[in-house]
Amino acid sequence: MIESVAVLVILALLPLAIPIRIGFAGRLEDEYTEARGYVHILCGLLSAQVVYDGSLFWRLNIASIGVIRRTLGEKDEEEKEKDEKPEEALVEEDQEPKAVKSLRERLDEVLAYYGIVEGPALKLLGRILRSFWLCRLEAEGRFGAGSPDATGRTTGVLYAANGATHKRIKLNVDPDFGLSGFRGRFTVEIAFWLGYLLLAILWVAVAIGWRFGVWYLQQRLMTFRKPKTQPA
Repeated sequence: MIESVAVLVILALLPLAIPIRIGFAGRLEDEYTEARGYVHILCGLLSAQVVYDGSLFWRLNIASIGVIRRTLGEKDEEEKEKDEKPEEALVEEDQEPKAVKSLRERLDEVLAYYGIVEGPALKLLGRILRSFWLCRLEAEGRFGAGSPDATGRTTGVLYAANGATHKRIKLNVDPDFGLSGFRGRFTVEIAFWLGYLLLAILWVAVAIGWRFGVWYLQQRLMTFRKPKTQPA
């Protein structure tokens, strides 16, 4: 029994320990365009893709086997039946008018909330940026900048970058002086640790909750300390 529970716990924690890969790949030609965005979990054992090859659809794969595929924009039969049925008129209930806060009170609340969220949110942004890294950047094809001079300068920069950058970056791009734009294949892929990202979000949530709790107690104490006006 304990061994089974331990195995289940390990399987549940595997997505947190194995990096998740997010990528975007495509092919651009004069008469054909293909683009694909994907997310790989557990080294590709589970993946989700959004593909455009003339039509836009998404699919879910398990071990490279397509399990679900749906074309975006199409409606199911139940949704079509709901759209065909006339909507019933909604009866609005009478509500008591609420007290409207002044502009100064609203501005003070916004500034207070901003002061609570600012520090943890900036730290979260920094940790999120540090948790992502580049896995692959590849481009193969032809490039033209619209003029021979601009094309020559740009391809010179690409050649220099291809020789000086890491092996994860491969830029095999040939100049085409009569072309404006890029034609060929490209792939961009990044990865991140889901466990680290969740820990960072949890830390920020705790920090914001602590700050909000302190601010709320201060506001309550201020209301208690205010002298009550006595009727004349």
